[in-house]
Amino acid sequence: MSITETFLAGFHRDHAGLTAQVFDALPWQDSGGRPWPSSYDWLVDACRDTALPPGPGLDLACGDGLLLARLRADAAPTARPWMGVDLSPDELRAARQRLGAHVPLLRARAQALPLGDAHLAAVVSHLALMLMDDADAVVTELARVLQPGGLLAGVVGARAEPSPAFAVYLELLSQQPRSAHWQALRFGDRRWHDEAGLQSLLAPPFEALTCTRLMREERMSPESLWQWCLGMYDLHLLPPEALPGLRAEFLRRCQPLTDAEGTVLHRQVLLAFQARRR
Repeated sequence: MSITETFLAGFHRDHAGLTAQVFDALPWQDSGGRPWPSSYDWLVDACRDTALPPGPGLDLACGDGLLLARLRADAAPTARPWMGVDLSPDELRAARQRLGAHVPLLRARAQALPLGDAHLAAVVSHLALMLMDDADAVVTELARVLQPGGLLAGVVGARAEPSPAFAVYLELLSQQPRSAHWQALRFGDRRWHDEAGLQSLLAPPFEALTCTRLMREERMSPESLWQWCLGMYDLHLLPPEALPGLRAEFLRRCQPLTDAEGTVLHRQVLLAFQARRR
């Protein structure tokens, strides 16, 4: 495994199911103003397209199986068999507990899927594609396993102006040296994070790219925002002994940003996209 995959495997060994816990039932609004109960629901809806070819679907980096459960339970006329792939045996164990013995779950890398050519009608992925090594190899492999006309739909992090409190966090984080063994780690490919980058990354095997931003704002205490940040990867790249001091400085720097109720604004933006296999 690469250094990135080693880190992710360790994180998800210690925190299996955490992504689903953070993002389940977290409401969003898309660029057109349509509300979504969660970012997972946007992906379920994308798969209801009646123009998709017949065949199975794949949840790539399926984690603990939350999205797979929703896809399989969807009562739309386009219901299809679904399977999951993940790199983490611990997430796959959690998915097995959620889904039961009858759902196909495979441990594999996105760059080398154990599936035949043109086997799938759809691939979905929630907050994982932008973390993967060798994005071009991932796209090539997804194009290989998808049928012509097949759907690729994903939710990834978006480039966006951070809210003031989160900007404080990012500034403090940038000043902290990582643990020695994670110094060389770099997550994924920046092209996943905006429409122009996606267009260049997915062409030529994919066409008809459409994108929307999923946005949400909430007010929360600085301590709650710190706890939310602990659910992300970045703080886990630092030496554990650095965290108490970093937390204290973050809370101190947030004080001038709080309102009368002691809360700060937290803004989140995701990029949701879909494209078709040529």
